[in-house]
Amino acid sequence: MLDYYQNAREEERRRKRLRFRRRALFFLFLVICVGTTLFLRSPFFRIEGVSISSGEYLEEKARMVIDNSLQNPSIFKKILFNEDNILLAYLQKNELSQELVKKIPSLASASVSVALLDRSLSVSIKEREKFGLWCHTGEDVQEPRSCLWFDSSGVAFAQGPSARGTLIRKVLDASHSIVAEGTRVLPQEYAGTLVRIFSFLEVSGLNIKTVVLDNPSLGEVYTVDPQFPSIYFSLRQDPSFALKAFEQLGDDIKDLEYIDLRVKNRVYYK
Repeated sequence: MLDYYQNAREEERRRKRLRFRRRALFFLFLVICVGTTLFLRSPFFRIEGVSISSGEYLEEKARMVIDNSLQNPSIFKKILFNEDNILLAYLQKNELSQELVKKIPSLASASVSVALLDRSLSVSIKEREKFGLWCHTGEDVQEPRSCLWFDSSGVAFAQGPSARGTLIRKVLDASHSIVAEGTRVLPQEYAGTLVRIFSFLEVSGLNIKTVVLDNPSLGEVYTVDPQFPSIYFSLRQDPSFALKAFEQLGDDIKDLEYIDLRVKNRVYYK
């Protein structure tokens, strides 16, 4: 005959053992989590050094970007790591590289590497090279006002002088468009053509350094130089097709009123 009371007592003891094991495992898991967190936040993982291959000014700005980024991780990472933690820096090294380029317009690229054993960060950066000045103008389109340096990829990255000379490449922007540091002065597909236009002006022997942009949507620029006629370019095409025609014109170019290169493989002049 079955002892139902004995079976009930055995079942109750089994349930108690199961509850005890679950509580013990939960407590052990909690101890491991707390211990791991305390270990990860210990001075053992504190960043000991940051080296940046740059000048003093950029080095200071880069350090500020890195510090700010490490102080504002996700909630989960913030629980596990303190802000100067080398493991946090290792997990976020790609984000740090992207943040440096985003926050410092004068950087063309940045790469952050982390040495866990040495607890150090190494930052390698490449600065943008000055290609020319992008200048806003007033009523007189030949009067540069506020100017920004831009590189050959068409990104404005630093304040520049309001130069009036003929030694520096300049684009006089009469469109009153807003151009700020870190933004493109032109759509990406136009930037390469702008570089080729300046190269054309140098190779042709005219050595004109200034062009005017009236309306960005038209995709056209023209030169302004008292010694030469106005030359009209399209930002949609490479003007090198006209080099031979310019060679043939020679010194007669100075007697012309204008030269129009906006139609591919056609040179119109008056």
